[in-house]
Parts: sequence; C-alpha cells; structure tokens
Amino acid sequence: MIKTIILVENTQSFIRKVLNSTEKIKAIRLSNNYKEVLEILNEYNPHFLIFNLDNQIDKKISNSQEMKKILKSKVSQTLIDDFLHKFRFNFTSQFYYCLVLCIEEALYQPFTLKDIYEHIVRKRNIHPDRLKWGIQKLLLAMIRYTPKKVLMEYIPYTQSPTPKVFIQEIAYIIKKELI
Repeated sequence: MIKTIILVENTQSFIRKVLNSTEKIKAIRLSNNYKEVLEILNEYNPHFLIFNLDNQIDKKISNSQEMKKILKSKVSQTLIDDFLHKFRFNFTSQFYYCLVLCIEEALYQPFTLKDIYEHIVRKRNIHPDRLKWGIQKLLLAMIRYTPKKVLMEYIPYTQSPTPKVFIQEIAYIIKKELI
C-alpha cells in the first residue's frame, strides 16, 4: 500500500534533499503557504503530516482550528478504513465511504442512527432512503463474504448485525483503540 505524506518545510534545499534521497518518494505538489497546505491536505488525504514548528507556516498550521478539524477527520477515517479492511466489503462502493462517515460520526457524537444518517445525507447530498438502502446492501454483502470467524471475533453475539449494531460496535472498538 502506498503511503502519502505531506511534508511542510520552507527550506527548498531540505525538500530537494528528501526528494532526491530515494526513488520511493514522489512529489505530487509543492507549496509554500498555509492555505495551499490546507487545500493539499483536503485533496490528497495523506497518511502522515510532517512539519517543523520552528517555521512560521508550520506554527500557523499547528494552531489552526481548521487544521485540527481536518486532521481529526482524516485520522479517524484512516483508522476506520484500516479496521474495516478486516471484513470483506466492496471498498469501491460509494456506500462504503458513507459507512466510514457513519462510524466517524458515531465516534464523536451521541449515537442515534437516524441523526447520523441525516448528517451524512446533508454532507453527501444523497437521498435518505438511498443511503439507508445502500448501507444495508453493503453490510449484507460483507456478511455473506466475510468468514464467520472474523465476524464473531468483533461482534460475538450475532452473525448478521444490523447497520445500527455494526456501526455502534465498530465505533466502540475504534474508540477503545484511541484511548
């Protein structure tokens, strides 16, 4: 799996040194201002963000509420995505990303599936019935193709969890890992 990294540095010679140090690193975009770094972060969804707090751009980034919000979302979505790879989902389905968003919402807000669906509907501009149907179909297919042993390891009290149970359980497990 290719890992994406955002390296924020105002010293061009250092960036060239890093880029020339190995063929495994490829520059996608370079930037030297705060707003562009935020745009790059939103666009590329990196696995890592590396910056130097001695530099003014980096200080702005580390103190930014917008950056903290973006990072919180990116970190939790990456954790959720990594965890969900233990199951056999159709990872290319648009509803897979909606499921990740639902689990992320369940991590940070009091949980009611209806409220979470409503929030995702507004965020993704999708019809509520279609969202509910898509997540149900995604879970049914996952249950069919995931070995029962794997399902029982994470949700031991049922072999076919409902969307509510699945989202709650996965959010709970991930929350425990974060603490």
